Amino acid sequence: MRARIRGYLPEDFSGTEYQSSSDNFHCSELPVFDCEVRDARPDLDSLSPQQMLERSGFTLLTGSRVNETHPDFRDLAFADAYAAVHSLFPEQRFELFANPQYITVRRSGEGEVVPCLHSDYSLSAQEYWRTLACFTSAANADDWKRDFARPDVRSYRVFNVWRILQSDYDDFMPLGLIRRSSVQPEDIVLGREDLPGSPDGQASTFLRLRHKPNHDWVYFPRMQDHEMIVFQSFALEKGGDSPAWPGCFHAAIDNSSSTFTKPSRVSCEYRIGVYLSD
Repeated sequence: MRARIRGYLPEDFSGTEYQSSSDNFHCSELPVFDCEVRDARPDLDSLSPQQMLERSGFTLLTGSRVNETHPDFRDLAFADAYAAVHSLFPEQRFELFANPQYITVRRSGEGEVVPCLHSDYSLSAQEYWRTLACFTSAANADDWKRDFARPDVRSYRVFNVWRILQSDYDDFMPLGLIRRSSVQPEDIVLGREDLPGSPDGQASTFLRLRHKPNHDWVYFPRMQDHEMIVFQSFALEKGGDSPAWPGCFHAAIDNSSSTFTKPSRVSCEYRIGVYLSD
């Protein structure tokens, strides 16, 4: 399908950093590009979930059915997210870092989606600690910092687990993702984000993209309430000042030219961290 994507920097943008003059979730000052967004489901026919994650930066997994009308939907969604990420590391030594209270619920019909293209990112362990302190709690951030410092931990990866919380809905502004292999290092620009309440007064970072027509945009149409998109946010390696690689660029894609008659989608997401050990 054709969809409108907001958040690209112009292809000829010459800077090395960019900070939005409006806000980093909507970036209303940036141009909108009309992009082709293809169905990612056929890719699953020839790739395992682990292979798809490695090649594309995202994959699709299944769990139990979860609906927001259930009184314990947050706990049910968290259990599924935890199990999904756990299943992606069958032959490696690892521990997961997650907390069920830190869930994000978004209602597309109420403007709660993030239409601005971006990828989460942290330049260093210190910066990730700062971001955790702002968006979760100081205690949660300190727990992470202590565990990351353990000598047996060699790297840390962050995954976003995204899912639908209803069985009947119109897919207004679905989650769009760019296959990681279609993004070149020269396409990427560092974004800056002020953090109200930052424990050390410093800003945080994330990633922007220069527009390139060969970026491979995909989505998973007809998402069901037992399916989960798992995509990597970024990775931190011990002994380095930057992640091993960026994560998956994504945005809520504007398909508002379509006709919708059912309730708009309700989705949620959890971020699950993985400590990898030797």
